Amino acid sequence: MLYHVTRGQGLTERDNHNSFLHEPKAKGLLYMALLEGEPLTAEFRERLPSIVRVEMNSSKTELCHLMFHSGQPILICHERMVAKLEELEPGLHETFPVTINIKNSGEVIEGEYFLTHVTEKVACFDEDRIVWSTLLDHKVGVAAAQDAHYRPLTPSEIFLKEAEVAGRHLWRGAPMVGARQLFCSDELAEFVRAEGLRGWCLLACHLT
Repeated sequence: MLYHVTRGQGLTERDNHNSFLHEPKAKGLLYMALLEGEPLTAEFRERLPSIVRVEMNSSKTELCHLMFHSGQPILICHERMVAKLEELEPGLHETFPVTINIKNSGEVIEGEYFLTHVTEKVACFDEDRIVWSTLLDHKVGVAAAQDAHYRPLTPSEIFLKEAEVAGRHLWRGAPMVGARQLFCSDELAEFVRAEGLRGWCLLACHLT
């Protein structure tokens, strides 16, 4: 089983995700590189944020271990996830330590969280099996996928090519317009569940 990774996990998405902002803000081309998993230049690395300000949804919300930037696939991960990714895919994902500043309480957490830059992109979509969010008459196929910017009509009805993703654990879709969608392996999903890591919603994908 493979999974489409989105924000939120638990009883409701609202109660089980945190929003975060970079300080200093990641802007322009740096933001786009983080958003779409592009390689980071030396200049970009120097401009990476070192502080992440997290706003909790309510006083009852716990800090998540896995966070998205305003719902976009720019990831902040707890050190337990970082260690697991390094075990499964050594050297593949870039991580940068950040300090967490919780806006609501003023609490500061250092040394536990990392900006996790996923650059692995795979042409894994089975365009002919997915119904795409397009206004075209024909809702499946490459043309429909491109018109929809690779957004499926129903996120829980994604078909992936098994041969393209065999042995992978965390990756983005491809081509470029699909890079804002994250996917993970069954092994990584089981780790998230077993460790009780909060913050991700895992939607099972179909394999072809």
